[in-house]
Amino acid sequence: MYAPGNEHLAEQDAGEGAFPAVAAAQVKASEATPKEAWSMGGTAPMLAITCLLDRVAVPENAYKIAETRPNTWLAGLPGCGHNMINEQPEELRRLIVGFIQARSGANK
Repeated sequence: MYAPGNEHLAEQDAGEGAFPAVAAAQVKASEATPKEAWSMGGTAPMLAITCLLDRVAVPENAYKIAETRPNTWLAGLPGCGHNMINEQPEELRRLIVGFIQARSGANK
């Protein structure tokens, strides 16, 4: 789940606990909804963020979305595995806030 060098963050996750009920609900919703109905995220501007060392949601998936979906911006997080929230929270925040500001005209 973590990029090399970030394995120590697994302890933090273990201390915060797991949420099996949430994970089960997510799987149930995913199985009940045709992938075509959600996978491309509609038509609004999209920020696709991928962790470059993710072995679960591989970067190629985000690249494919960015290549085929109009109005999509792509950002890659180096040194990041599957858990971007714990591995790179500040960079993630910076990317999301910057994307929202740029789309809302806040930087004009």
